[in-house]
Amino acid sequence: MLAAGRAVLMVRAAVVMRGLVVCRRMLVVMRYLAEVDHRTHGAQRKQHEHQHQYENFQRPTHAGDAITRLESGDARPLMKTTLKPGLSLTKKIMVDESRCIGFMGKEGMVYATPRMLSDVEYACRDFLLEHLDAGEDSVGTHVSIDHLAATPLGLEVTIDAKIVEIDRRKIVFSFTVKDIEDVGRGKHVRFVGETAKSRERLAAKRKKAGLA
Repeated sequence: MLAAGRAVLMVRAAVVMRGLVVCRRMLVVMRYLAEVDHRTHGAQRKQHEHQHQYENFQRPTHAGDAITRLESGDARPLMKTTLKPGLSLTKKIMVDESRCIGFMGKEGMVYATPRMLSDVEYACRDFLLEHLDAGEDSVGTHVSIDHLAATPLGLEVTIDAKIVEIDRRKIVFSFTVKDIEDVGRGKHVRFVGETAKSRERLAAKRKKAGLA
């Protein structure tokens, strides 16, 4: 009888121990599930916050739509929708004496690099005017150029430029210049602004410098 009682107690103890092990495993699983649920809700909350920020600030687009900013709940257009990357222009110019260097004599008169730059700038500026509102204009803020070959006096050159980027009011052009071969290529950046505000800033600068 005593041996049988001990056997029963051992069986019961084994059952209890197995139950404790199962409970411990269940506790570990429950903690893991709770942690996963917490992380999931946290990620969803951050996604909602990011979406809310995006709805209150619309970033500039490079797909050709109007560039707008939401400010105090109102959309303020910065550019016309007609101005978009991919637009291009072509301008032909005769290389006359006013566009040539003169320090190499008559036979050595060729298209001067500064005049090439000026012609590219004005070609891009005139093109942008077709897409700006009254009272707006653009100024050059950057130009880089490779002058690849000489263009003799009397030849015609063709300027081809294309808008490759629009960042709010900054317009980036790539360009090439050709006569019977490639003679120039580079990048030109212009910034669109209101002429009245530009005149005000210039007047303030002249006054600060002591100019009449």
